[in-house]
Amino acid sequence: MKNKYAIILILVVCKLYAQEFLPIHSQYLLGNYFLINPAVAGINTTHKVRFTYRNQWIGESAAPNTLTASYQGRVNRYIGMGGYVFKDSNGNHNTTGLEIATAYHINLGTNNKYERFWSFGLAFSGKHNGLDLDRTGGDPSLVNFDQDFDFGFNLGTYFIYENYYGGLAMSQTLVNNILTTQNKTTYSLIMGHLRSINNNDTFFVEPSIFIRKIEGLDIEMDVNTKFYHKPLLTKYSIWYGGSYKSFINNGLNGTSFTMFAGIDYKNFNFGYSIDFDLNTDFAGFYNSHQFILGINLFEKRYASLGCSPLNF
Repeated sequence: MKNKYAIILILVVCKLYAQEFLPIHSQYLLGNYFLINPAVAGINTTHKVRFTYRNQWIGESAAPNTLTASYQGRVNRYIGMGGYVFKDSNGNHNTTGLEIATAYHINLGTNNKYERFWSFGLAFSGKHNGLDLDRTGGDPSLVNFDQDFDFGFNLGTYFIYENYYGGLAMSQTLVNNILTTQNKTTYSLIMGHLRSINNNDTFFVEPSIFIRKIEGLDIEMDVNTKFYHKPLLTKYSIWYGGSYKSFINNGLNGTSFTMFAGIDYKNFNFGYSIDFDLNTDFAGFYNSHQFILGINLFEKRYASLGCSPLNF
């Protein structure tokens, strides 16, 4: 009996976590900004395909893990398209989701080195919250445990002004306002600055901040620093950095630190990150590994993009 109640409690917690904290959001540290803002679809000069694997609670059996596959690219001078699918497994609970996005990009002009863009994005998203009955031992009390399909529309805007960038996204906004579902609107804000720190533009630093607020619930803030090194006359570049996360979850404060690094070689991209929990309120919660593998295809230059933050 105690085991059954324990399973139900875990499932309720996982259900809330799956609804309000899509685990794909942390992947922006490895360069996949599209996952947090649909307006990024097609803002690059290439079509980008990315595969990501994330494993949380290192050392724990049945620990949460997430698989994600995404694509985004420019269709023509003004229109971008993209989408992603993900599967998040957390013990007996699993969530499968997708998003399909389109974006419109307005070129505000360029100077000799930088670009200026303002973009708007709209996306349809949906996710299925399920239960692995095989792992529950066939408990009949869990057969009808709230397996459902949630959907919504996400809005976003994004700007690049020379070597500054920023964006605001709102997820499930239209569903909340029109259909009055129980899902909460999530607001995501990111702002950053890319700056060369040597004379021949081979070494760059990118400080940024990311804030996410769930309507009526939790808030988190990331303070990030990322470095790029692009040696002259080579076919590769390396990037690395760190992120300090502070969050409030159900009235409890938590902090974590992330280290990440990656390499781009020709059209291929590989990155890795590891998270460390810095307090005991969520002991082990943010200890995780994350890997990203990507390929860039069909490069087209619709503007003199130069040293854009999203070209790194």
